Amino acid sequence: MYTYAKDAEKDKCEVSIMSNDKDLAQAASKLIYIHNNAKDPTFRMSPEDVKARWGVKPVQMIDFLALVGDAADGIPGVPGIGKVKAANLLVKYENLEKILDHARVGSLNVHGIGPKLLLMLREHGDRAMEMRKLVKLQRMEKGKKNWQKDFSVRDEEVWKERAKDFCRKENLHHLQRELEESEGKTGRSGGSSRHCK
Repeated sequence: MYTYAKDAEKDKCEVSIMSNDKDLAQAASKLIYIHNNAKDPTFRMSPEDVKARWGVKPVQMIDFLALVGDAADGIPGVPGIGKVKAANLLVKYENLEKILDHARVGSLNVHGIGPKLLLMLREHGDRAMEMRKLVKLQRMEKGKKNWQKDFSVRDEEVWKERAKDFCRKENLHHLQRELEESEGKTGRSGGSSRHCK
């Protein structure tokens, strides 16, 4: 999914990824949007929205999840480090490696990080660095496919009817309405990105 999204982004296409997986927030960019709001599936999370929600940039989500943990993916995190403390650490020190370097020499200076949490960072830092590898999205190069071919829609009208039926069955009223409103539209004009078919 990430590979397809990044390839489409290179072709200046807008991409929407629909998933509740927090890992995918690291993919958010000017052209890649994350839809993860069950109440409003049409809400598109941009890099600014990632920052507003978690307090970090999309590129920092890897380190954020390594610090905080993610039970859904079996990432334990660093005990005592919650979302606010992780965001504060990353705002000040930029990435996990720099945070741990400062923790090891005792020069970590962030509000709310006292001796106990400093010890937790020292004791669990190496594990967090290993977990970081599991969280980081990787581009697939071997056996890579062509997103334009794999996502082509042969009969757009049939596809739209199936999509609207799915939305009706799943009570996705906002998305259904957006599909109905978009009928007849082929994309934006005059912008730097395009809706690719």
